[in-house]
Amino acid sequence: MTTATTTRFAAFFAAVAMTVAMNGSMLFMFDQVSKADQAETSVVALDTVTIVAKRV
Repeated sequence: MTTATTTRFAAFFAAVAMTVAMNGSMLFMFDQVSKADQAETSVVALDTVTIVAKRV
């Protein structure tokens, strides 16, 4: 194998590892929030936004 090929394989495996770690941590946090006691969670209400634009 050449240096360029080895570098590409290393970069690919590093990208895969970072993707798995990021998605795994996000899924873990979603799981923790879903199992949290409902008394500890807060409710967030969003105001309605009306956008008025000129028709073209």
